[in-house]
Amino acid sequence: MASQVEQGFKVDKGFKPQAFHAAIIAIKNGFGVKVTEANVTNHLRTIRKLWARINKLKELSGMGWDNRLKMIIMGESEFRNYVQAHPQDEPYLNKPIEDHDLLEIICGND
Repeated sequence: MASQVEQGFKVDKGFKPQAFHAAIIAIKNGFGVKVTEANVTNHLRTIRKLWARINKLKELSGMGWDNRLKMIIMGESEFRNYVQAHPQDEPYLNKPIEDHDLLEIICGND
């Protein structure tokens, strides 16, 4: 989908039909898996939720952002306390966020 953004197939907060078609073909050619537009749409919805969560974490008080490592950072004691209360956020804290730049391209202005 990132290449579809670069080709101009993202409009407003969505993608043109050509982008979905290209994603379906790329998945079939790359992985030998047949998917539908609904599959791609559902995965894109999941990615957007992940991106929204990452952005919300970045904005919380006590959180820092390391742009070089693409990582949300916080102190060890704050991390332990926060993760006890919010265990679902643990994968995004004090660890590089895999594919952050691609997520930003795909979901950046959504």
